[in-house]
Amino acid sequence: MTLTATDMVFVEYGIRIQLLRNWFRLVLAALLAATAVVDTPSARRETLLWVTAAYAASAVAGLLWWHTRPPQRLFVPIVATWGIIDIIAVFLLLQLSSGANLFLLFLFVLPFFSAFNIRQSTTAITLAFNTVALVVALVTDPVVLRQLTWPRVGIVICAYLLVGTLVLLLSTAQRDRTVRIGELIDSRSDLLAQVMGAEERQRKIMAEAIHDGPLQSILASRHDLEEFTETGATSVLSRVDETLTEVARDLREATYQLHPSVLETAGLTAAIMSLAQTAQVRGKLSAECDLSDVPSTHDVLLFSVARELINNVVRHSGASHLRIKLKETDDHMCLCVTDDGRGFDTAMLRERLSQGHIGLASMRVRVEAAHGSFQFLPVSRGTSVRVCLPTAGHPRRGGVPGSPRRS
Repeated sequence: MTLTATDMVFVEYGIRIQLLRNWFRLVLAALLAATAVVDTPSARRETLLWVTAAYAASAVAGLLWWHTRPPQRLFVPIVATWGIIDIIAVFLLLQLSSGANLFLLFLFVLPFFSAFNIRQSTTAITLAFNTVALVVALVTDPVVLRQLTWPRVGIVICAYLLVGTLVLLLSTAQRDRTVRIGELIDSRSDLLAQVMGAEERQRKIMAEAIHDGPLQSILASRHDLEEFTETGATSVLSRVDETLTEVARDLREATYQLHPSVLETAGLTAAIMSLAQTAQVRGKLSAECDLSDVPSTHDVLLFSVARELINNVVRHSGASHLRIKLKETDDHMCLCVTDDGRGFDTAMLRERLSQGHIGLASMRVRVEAAHGSFQFLPVSRGTSVRVCLPTAGHPRRGGVPGSPRRS
């Protein structure tokens, strides 16, 4: 049976928690022994110390077991059984002590041992046993009943139930957090696999494009040159010149898609302006730009995000108007791309990732890895995406030569 990332996180976290709990059991055993020495009659002290020693031995055995051969199966009953052993040990010491009420304090504290469980069933089982033990200890202890009236006993029980509820809520929160971590690991693993597949597909597309486009044109030009050497017709040279001009244009476009030279030579503002101009032609839409020329260390990432968002508008939105805004606010460089097209269902993002559409998902991961934010803003029509990346703490360049300044 193959374990998912969530299952693996559950197992790893559960083992670490059980190791930590057994260390705390050793501390608890030492405190129980100290209580037996200072708060019980000498006639019963030896028996209590033997019980405490047996409990400490069980903690050591549990520590060795969880460290060397942690159980992979029957996890819930094993952990619940160990929690019940804690309760039995403290309850037995309380019954044998003949009125050493300090042991009641430990019975009250035991639920916190279950606070970091990630399975609510384990926590519920141990809390139920602990509640029964506490109630029995309170109502059968004549010393407690002499010192506390029944209403006070009821308040103590209610206070314990409140503690138990908080422990159960903490356990639930731990489980939700662990599930979330597992889901993130799963999604990032899926994304990595999709990225690797996308790189392979991209290389195949580039190879086919070069083979079917520029390479065929160059071979045709070679044949034309051979024809020229045989016939000397000048019209052949004109045809060769046109072909090579087309090849140069195709190769320039391909290299721009791989790494736009305008980003290095003219800066981010000019590069985004170039994307907007291309979008106007390809998408037959109007584009409006409001761009601040404030270079940062995230120019390449901002350009990649802008290109992905603008390409999505051109390919999928059916928009007639595109607005691109780039501003610095509160030590962040924020890019906002808004269109008036069909809109985008953000709930479909994970489904699109599973189908191989990794553009937006990969951009979001890259932005968040750079300590930025990737948000879909509410708009009455179309889609609006805002991406903010931090500029604080990053050295700024002084202006980029030749970059246009717009505001």
